[in-house]
Amino acid sequence: MSTSAAPPAPPDATSSPASSSATPPSSLPVLHAALAAAALTAPSLLAWNLPPSTTFLNQALALALWGWFLAFTAAPMRRALGAAAPALLALALVAAGALWSWRPGALPGSLALSALGLLAAAAVALIGGAA
Repeated sequence: MSTSAAPPAPPDATSSPASSSATPPSSLPVLHAALAAAALTAPSLLAWNLPPSTTFLNQALALALWGWFLAFTAAPMRRALGAAAPALLALALVAAGALWSWRPGALPGSLALSALGLLAAAAVALIGGAA
């Protein structure tokens, strides 16, 4: 008494609930590694400079590439703000000192602006590291 039943069909990848939760392999880790490698190596490989600062282009490239790296790899920032609050307060106090040095008769504004820009970059890096 043998009945010939058709073998069960293989599950369809689009209708299976187990396969819908699986995520395909992503190329994001490769992008993160490439951005980190570029941020680490490109500024030191840059051999072109302009007077009077021979390292300005290296510093600007490093700042830009690490900014891109943080922008692409950072998790949601809301949790990180709470964790980094004491250090951000310290950076804000240093920024207040840079603004104070900008008052009339003190240091030139270009020095204060460059310090404020780097302090802002440090705050972004701090939040990205805390995330």
